[in-house]
Amino acid sequence: MQAHFRPVFRKQLTGAATQKDDCGPAAARHALGRLSLGNHDVPIVKIRSRMKLPTGQASINNVSAFFAAQGLHIQVFTRSDHFSAADLRTHLANGGFAVCLGDYETVPPNLKGDLEFEENHFVMVNELNPTINGQVFDGVLVYDSLDDGRKDPPTGRRAPRGPIVWPFAVLETYLVNLSNAPDNDITVAVFPRRRVRRLDQNPVNVQPSPSTAPAPIGTWLSGELEHGGTFFGDPVNGDKRWFQVWWPEGAVRAFVPAAAVLESTSF
Repeated sequence: MQAHFRPVFRKQLTGAATQKDDCGPAAARHALGRLSLGNHDVPIVKIRSRMKLPTGQASINNVSAFFAAQGLHIQVFTRSDHFSAADLRTHLANGGFAVCLGDYETVPPNLKGDLEFEENHFVMVNELNPTINGQVFDGVLVYDSLDDGRKDPPTGRRAPRGPIVWPFAVLETYLVNLSNAPDNDITVAVFPRRRVRRLDQNPVNVQPSPSTAPAPIGTWLSGELEHGGTFFGDPVNGDKRWFQVWWPEGAVRAFVPAAAVLESTSF
């Protein structure tokens, strides 16, 4: 089969994420889950601790600091850098994802988790034109910590339960209107695309665990796979490392031996 990128992390995180000042840590929490293919979830209080930000609103550099503390370099662009919504769209189209800071006042009411909130706000964006339950949606999958299904007692309105799709034009307005600046540069933290490809032309067995004992769940013949972390298991050619990967055939997390692949990281 021709392997291709397909995201696995579609879990909306709630709890402390419902606090408005926690939107930055919540977006980082969503991004960590996406980066690890759903393997890691760190509580908001611990994210704040690693950001060295016990209270208050986070900045895009606080988000970067959280991942740097875990040894991961991400690219941060502020309004002083030349990174546009079009650049973000290209990154998403290539299978990347990002944490974005924008103006929540510009978001249409039907897409907002809190109608009264009109300040700057962090979201995590993933998947351009996602396919959900067999239907292709025109837009971007957005993880907004306010989209937790909460009900507003006075009006009876219930917030969306995320993640939800925003038309790209909504995301673009949300991003470029952040400071009412005359340019179109935006404030984002862009995450690398982590891939593995086969070391040679030989087929690679895709395993349900980091072990050679179970029957393979598939055979990898071509293309690249996205990986979400390194695990240790049965040695293959003396190497005990295995990469956990997203296996599109069956839409599951699986494992391939590090001895059979080459790792690559790109933005």
